[in-house]
Amino acid sequence: MKRNVLMVIVGLALISGPAMADSLTVNATAAMNGTNFGLELSHDNSSVAYVQDDTPAGESIYRFSYLFDPNSVAGTGSGDWTMTLFGAMGPNPRPNNGANPCPLNANIPVFPMRVTLIATGAGSSTPVVRATMMSNICGVVGASAFVLSPSGPAKICGYFIQGVGPVPGPQSPGEVGIAVVGTGDACPSDGDPSYKTVSTNNDEHNVTLARMGSLGTNGFGAGENGSVYYDEFESFRTLAP
Repeated sequence: MKRNVLMVIVGLALISGPAMADSLTVNATAAMNGTNFGLELSHDNSSVAYVQDDTPAGESIYRFSYLFDPNSVAGTGSGDWTMTLFGAMGPNPRPNNGANPCPLNANIPVFPMRVTLIATGAGSSTPVVRATMMSNICGVVGASAFVLSPSGPAKICGYFIQGVGPVPGPQSPGEVGIAVVGTGDACPSDGDPSYKTVSTNNDEHNVTLARMGSLGTNGFGAGENGSVYYDEFESFRTLAP
């Protein structure tokens, strides 16, 4: 199979999402792994701010990686953080289906996979930051897997493999995986035991775009106020033979 790789250093060639109170800044403070600049997300949970990769284009196998510094999550508020910081997103496969619902608006993308940052404690203290990977089926709660938080800058690696088969009917389950490795390490191969995985168990989802940053606001983190650092975002897509 052919593979096309998009590598983006701190979000160059990506599309910026709307940014009001939340904002994205390229600066030296957020740089990791010997780079000169990184991407800092200033966040207070009042808006969205993200960069977007449009190249996946409905891939059945999608992989990504980026550097993330948990020590950058320096909350200044008293509230806990619950923030989707990366989302591999796809089209709504079945809008207006009351028996098996997706968001009613067919134009609202859904998350075949996402990575959620959860930080708890006074001031959202970093020692208990953890990443939660969700296989989110049509906007309703899916299965989850937890990855232990790194103590310092690390590479977040993930992949999404679409299931095969009719819906409804017998299917070969898809899979979502996420792993944490050192900033200078290569991502493990698909199926490596270092990945935490969940099954998607359907073939409806594929990935058409990916967003990294503050993807939305939520009612559980009104006190969120601080910053998050990213660097070296890579998006891999597997093409047909």
